[in-house]
Amino acid sequence: MLLSSALILDNMAVLLAGSLVVVALTGQYLLFDYRMRQVVASISVERTPARNPVRKGTAFRVATTFTAAGTPRLEVRVEDLLPQNASLIDGSTRIMLSQEPGISTYNCSYQVIPLAHGTQEFSGISVTL
Repeated sequence: MLLSSALILDNMAVLLAGSLVVVALTGQYLLFDYRMRQVVASISVERTPARNPVRKGTAFRVATTFTAAGTPRLEVRVEDLLPQNASLIDGSTRIMLSQEPGISTYNCSYQVIPLAHGTQEFSGISVTL
């Protein structure tokens, strides 16, 4: 709006101010996008089920190790997504990443019960900023 009114009124000072605002916002967006891609790319997951195979209705423990780079001034939550046909009965599948810079390792352990026969495919992880 600022840029359009500057063009209509033929006011170079307003046009310059509006252009600076647009450039600053675009720069902040690109910087944020770059940092978020670095955070997501730094996350690695190793999931270890307590036993294999598992029968329907039999609880089993899963240990998950996350390795990720910390990000100052930004809260990042990582969640291990359960198989569709499984129910969480104990523990937590979520961790909060440290805001300290550098690579850190996090562990979470939980117990699930498969609700159906067959292969239980884990869905991956969810990263929330």
